Parts: sequence; structure tokens; C-alpha cells
Amino acid sequence: MDACESRSTAITATACNRLATSVVGNASNDRLIRFLLAIATTLLVTIGADIQVDAISSHGGVIVHEKSATFPTFFVRDVVVSNTDRHLQNTDTFRNSEPGIAINPLHPNQIVISAFSGAWALPDGSPSNSPLWYSKSGGAVWTKVFSIPAPNNVPGVAASPCDQTFDYDRDGNLYGTFLVAPGSPGDCSKLRSTVEEDELGAAIYSGATADPADPAAWKWFLGEGGTAQPSTPPTSPDQPWLIAAPDAGDLASDKIYVAYQAGECEGVDRSIDLRVAAAAATVPPNFPLDEHAGCSNPGPNPGHRAAADPRTGAVYTLYGNPISPCATPELLGGIELEYRLNRSTDGGRTWTFGNQPLGTVVAQACSDQSRDYSFGVPEPGNPAGGVNLLKGGIHALAVDPQEGAVYVVYGVFDDDAERDQLKIVRVTSDGGNVEIGSPVLVSNPADRQAALPAVAVTENGTVGVLYDTADGLVDDSDVPTFSAHLAVSRDQGKTFSDAVILHFRSPVPSDAEARILGDYQQLKAVGNTFYGVFSGNGHDLPVPFNRRTEAIDPIFFKTTVR
Repeated sequence: MDACESRSTAITATACNRLATSVVGNASNDRLIRFLLAIATTLLVTIGADIQVDAISSHGGVIVHEKSATFPTFFVRDVVVSNTDRHLQNTDTFRNSEPGIAINPLHPNQIVISAFSGAWALPDGSPSNSPLWYSKSGGAVWTKVFSIPAPNNVPGVAASPCDQTFDYDRDGNLYGTFLVAPGSPGDCSKLRSTVEEDELGAAIYSGATADPADPAAWKWFLGEGGTAQPSTPPTSPDQPWLIAAPDAGDLASDKIYVAYQAGECEGVDRSIDLRVAAAAATVPPNFPLDEHAGCSNPGPNPGHRAAADPRTGAVYTLYGNPISPCATPELLGGIELEYRLNRSTDGGRTWTFGNQPLGTVVAQACSDQSRDYSFGVPEPGNPAGGVNLLKGGIHALAVDPQEGAVYVVYGVFDDDAERDQLKIVRVTSDGGNVEIGSPVLVSNPADRQAALPAVAVTENGTVGVLYDTADGLVDDSDVPTFSAHLAVSRDQGKTFSDAVILHFRSPVPSDAEARILGDYQQLKAVGNTFYGVFSGNGHDLPVPFNRRTEAIDPIFFKTTVR
């Protein structure tokens, strides 16, 4: 299907059809056809907020007009291509993986996406602001705004930011947290980073803004001499995960929480400390509180994640705790993991769940997520096709905004299918009693590798799980293919309907060190609409929304559930 098959404005459609009719059937006019499609793309991006594209195949899901994107159809855009800079897809060569998303609850058309898309230094080492992907049109058109200045007077930030996540508070202020690590200019955003992969985090800094597009509006909390203050102690932190939530002590205001992992737990050798920093929702935020929320044995990255109950302000965190090796067909086998859920009901001061100060084990499973396991292989034990080492953190959580139940998605190796799958449990609590529902398979089909889960719950209680599957190799090559899925449950996670958002090829052949997808992606819900972002090959979107070259980009989507 080409650009002329989409229904847009009358002028665009008429012009496109007339021009196409004049050249169809003449092979010598291929160059002219490409030129016309480029013009159509420019027109579509320019007026993207008003375009009606009702049924364009996307190698999986369906791209539709934003007002009619109802599951199982999706409104989908590559933020590099559907951009106010129509030349950006020719020049943007950043890594663009590990994307996160934040939606302004006051104005849901204002959306921010973050990824490894730039740094606080140019390749020559000269200072620069780091970028955000920002849309004011509900995701139809994006701008890459270089609006986050480096933390004031902080040395050694040229390679950063590395891991970063964002969220809006109830007043429409945007908060972001950033892992800062040493290295060469822009290293964390390069296709082959040596900093982020080695986990040489030096500090975490968090800031805020009332206007994501304005560099002057970004604020860091400053100490004496005007130096930006870190949000956490400098104990080799990693993977900060920021959320905004009601203050449990004053539900009329918000607090900002940053879950992260740091050095060793006090008195426990060779362990990983899981901590949460908390601050009042002010611009900029100041983090006077930093508390211990869990402890993990050495092994895969524990992936400390956070979510909150908007009714009560209770904050939950989830992490993986490796307890022993386990048998899978992979070369070195898998890891038996406890998935531990913890909770604070007093604004992050104390943590316990089910009378367990380190959190209650809500699931336990064997899973291939060690530092030697690569996502994309076509079958167990076959290294061909692996392009993304899975170093841990194959889990996610979300809270039902109406009932307060917690949904936990986690990685599990299935002996019968001989594949790593994703399952979900529903967790409820009454005082110190914790009820854990029966595990339900989410990933589909069951005989394909699944990873990179994210989960959210809409206002009407619909559960959505974003995840990827590895779908095999392209012909006889070692180029793997993937699909990004959204699985939806309307019965509290008992059954799921699954839809593919995009099927895409890896832009590189088998190469585990490339890590083209990273460690995570995000899904959030505002009202009854899911908003998500995943790392995908923009070239495999349909014309005119696709990239002309093969590259991993942040791919935005949204869909409403009825």
C-alpha cells in the first residue's frame, strides 16, 4: 500500500492520486515516484495532527487516525520520521534504545519520550544540552528538543545522560532522573556504548521543568556555589526509575520517587542494595529522603522498578533476586529468580510488604536473563540471531487505579515450550495478608522468546502488557526479526487478547554486543488510553511513515480500550 492509498485531506489525496496515475506502469519513473512519496511524507508530517489514515498495514498492527485508534488498532509514529525536522531521519544516528514515556495529565496531547538519543557533549567534547522527543499533537508530530542542560558545575558528564526516566506530576510539571557516568563524549548514546554496559554509574541527578521545550525552564536543585546536587548517594548507582505519585501524608499534593540500585546492602557482602529516594513535587525537586527497600544477591541486574496507588499514595517497588542456577538449553543455563514486591505507605520512609522488610516473593521462576543470554536467537542454544544481551530486569509492575491491585509481569522459562515466556500475577493485600493470584501466560505465541515487558492499567481496569517477541531469522541469514505486542485483559488478568503493533527486522545481523533494544521500554495509561514506546526498526513502518534507512528508533503508539 502506498501513500495515495491513505485517506488524508481532500487536497492531499486528490493531488497524490492524480500524480500517481500519471506515472504508474512506467518502470523508468521509479525515481519520480520516490520523489512524490517524499513530498507526500513532508505534507503528512506538516499537517500530521489532522490526517486521517484509517487502515494502513504496519506489518502487524494497523495505523489509524488518533480519534479512532481503538484496540486492537493503534496510532503509531516513528519520532524521528514524523518530525518537524524532515531531514532528521537522514542525520540521526544515535542509539535511540531504552525509551521511556511521560504524558501530561492536564493536556494528554503533550507527550515526552526519552531514549539514548544525545548527550551533554558533542563528539568534539564541546558542551551541549541533551534532548527529549516532544509532541504537542498527541503523538502525530514530534520535535527533538535539546532542552535539558547539564547539571550545574558537575564535571565528567560528557558521556551522559545514560539511563533516564520521566514522569509528570498532577500540575503538569515534568520530572526527569538521569544516570551520570564517566566516558568519552556521548558514549551512552552511541551504538556501541562502553559506559552504560559496564555499569560505571557515578551519580544520579534529577530535575524538573514546567516547559519541556525551553532549556531555561529546566531546574536542578543547587547547593552552595550553585552546584547541582545528586539525588542519591554516590554509591555506583544504576537504572534510576522515576514516578510521580500522591503524597500518602497529603493526598492533595504529589511526591517524586526514584527507585534505583546501588552498592552493597549494609552488612551483606556481594549484594546489591535496592533503594528509593523521595522528594516533594517541587521545581526543582530536593531529595532529603533515601531509604533501603530491598536486597539482591549478585547476578543479573535486579531491575528496580516502581509504581504507585493513586488512591492512597502507597508506592510499590519490584526487583529480581537470583537464588541459584537453573537448567535451560542455553549454553550456561538460566537463573532461578525470586520476584520481590515491596511497599511504602508513609511516603518512602519505611518499606515492608506482607510483613517482609525486603518485600514478599510474588513469583519464582527459572529465566534466561544472565549476562550471557542474547535476545533474538531463533531456538534454544542457537547463538545465531542474538542482538541484545538480556542482563536482567525482565519484569514490570502496575497498580489498578480503581481497586489498588498490583499486576506483576515476569520472565519465566517454560520447560514444555523450551522458550522464555512472560507471565502475570495479580497481587492484593489486606493488612499484612498478601494474596497472589495464579500465574497467567501473557506472551503469544508460546513458542517464541518474549522479553522487555511493560504494564499499565487504565481507568476502567483494563490491563495492558507491552512486550517483544523474537520471531526467527530473515531467510537463511543471521538477521533476527521481532514483534512488538500489546496484550490486553478486561477480566483482571485472567485472559488476554494479543495484537502485534509492529513486526520489524534487526538493522544488524547477529551481534549480542550491539544491544539494539536495551533493558526496558515503557507503557502508561491516562484515562482509558494506553500510551507506549518501544525500540523498533523505523524502516519497517509503512510508507509514508517509515525511515528510508534501517535504524532503531523510538516508536510511539497509543490505543484506547472500550
